Amino acid sequence: MSDFYDDLAEEPASAVSANLTEQMLHLTNRFEEERLKLEERTFRTDGEDDRQGGGEEG
Repeated sequence: MSDFYDDLAEEPASAVSANLTEQMLHLTNRFEEERLKLEERTFRTDGEDDRQGGGEEG
C-alpha cells in the first residue's frame, strides 16, 4: 500500500495540475448543463402559467 503513496508523490506537478484542470472543466460543463435544464424547465413552467392565467383574467 505504501507503493501507492510513493507513486503519487513522484507524479509531476504538471500532471497533477492537468488532471485537476480536466476535472474542473468536466464539473463546470456538468454544472452548466444542469443549469440550462433547470432554466428550460422554469421557462416552460412560467409560460404555462402565463397561458393559464391569461384566460382567467378576462
